Amino acid sequence: MNVELRQQTLILVIDDDSEVRENTTRILEKAGFRVVTGGTVADALRLTRQHRPAMTLLDVVLPDGSGVDAARTLKQDQALADVFIILFSGFRISPEEQAEGLSKGLADGYITRPFSQADFLARIDAFLRIRAVQEALRTALSEKEVLLKEVHHRVKNNLAAILGLLDLQGQMISDESARASMMELSNRIRSMALVHEQIYQSNDFSQIDFQDYLETMCVHLRSSYHHLSGDISISVSAVGIMMGLDIAVPCGLLITELVTNSFKHGFPARRSCTGAGGCKIDVSAQWDGIAYTLVVADNGVGLPAGLDWTNAKTLGLALVKMLGQHQLQGRIEVDCTGGTMFRLRFAPRKG
Repeated sequence: MNVELRQQTLILVIDDDSEVRENTTRILEKAGFRVVTGGTVADALRLTRQHRPAMTLLDVVLPDGSGVDAARTLKQDQALADVFIILFSGFRISPEEQAEGLSKGLADGYITRPFSQADFLARIDAFLRIRAVQEALRTALSEKEVLLKEVHHRVKNNLAAILGLLDLQGQMISDESARASMMELSNRIRSMALVHEQIYQSNDFSQIDFQDYLETMCVHLRSSYHHLSGDISISVSAVGIMMGLDIAVPCGLLITELVTNSFKHGFPARRSCTGAGGCKIDVSAQWDGIAYTLVVADNGVGLPAGLDWTNAKTLGLALVKMLGQHQLQGRIEVDCTGGTMFRLRFAPRKG
């Protein structure tokens, strides 16, 4: 590290031995570093937060506590993520103890005394180079997250524009069947747009909260079929289920088709609800550590007698088969006892 960079680098030295503290400070300042010193755990916490040094050298044993505990506290503060914490002690720390401390994130490195001046400065420079690389990676990651957020925002807006065009076109169609088909297409696109909206609104660009997603989607579907869904209750159970973009979209499309079918065909004239509690649709998702299980069930009239749903000519059931069996590579089970229940179980594909 050149002199100019060293002059821009602040190092905090925490050691209760004044002689060690002064010798360490002298070596660092002679090499061109700026130095702030302290002798207690309280000093370590206060001065690190006050000065945000590039590096804090922490003695393991301090009069008011452990340097390891101080390091743990500092590492838990996200505002200090760019501060390198180096445990600095006259006690010999075994390789096993060092490995444990590093793996648990308690410290970014260790320096043990005694040491030669040349060795000490070489280690300091090496740690600062590692810190610079980590800082560059952090900056690159932050820029990537901004770009991803913008991508999801633009996709969401473009899909919203398409939905607006479809809605306008639907208002100009007089044929009731064609208008219904246009609304179904709109709902399919909306289920995809909602995934991007959920990701855009969250801080996690890798997955969405599936409970929130399903609740929002089912509220919209109920509104779309308000003329059919007035006395049909719909419940969602997917608390704690997180899904990545690659599987949330096909799952959302599949559930959209099945809930739509329940609204359209499950309860003709409200005459055929089975069991107590009125007409209802239940949507759920579970994760057992190996596979997801999605269930859409209603207590309506069930599928028509003799219907082979896997060879049905309707687009909705064809999409269910394509999404469930081919895209998600899962197994679909259908039970028409007391209504209609579709159960899909699939394991996320690796890679």
